[in-house]
Amino acid sequence: MKCQRQILGTIHWLSFVTNIDLLALTSLTTLSDVLAAHCISVFGHIARLENDVHAHMALHRHVALSVVRSPGRD
Repeated sequence: MKCQRQILGTIHWLSFVTNIDLLALTSLTTLSDVLAAHCISVFGHIARLENDVHAHMALHRHVALSVVRSPGRD
């Protein structure tokens, strides 16, 4: 938000402008939205990997544990 305020240049530190108003002025997305999109894209890449890749196996084990299923003996 600080960088967006600096980019606009018209908002001084004494001005009371909420973050929501600032987002409306700049039409930019929040950092948390950008990070969430990247996390989802990484998840998609891992989900499409071959079954014998460690990252793919770890993802499926994590999902299995999160829904309280036994991960299996192997």
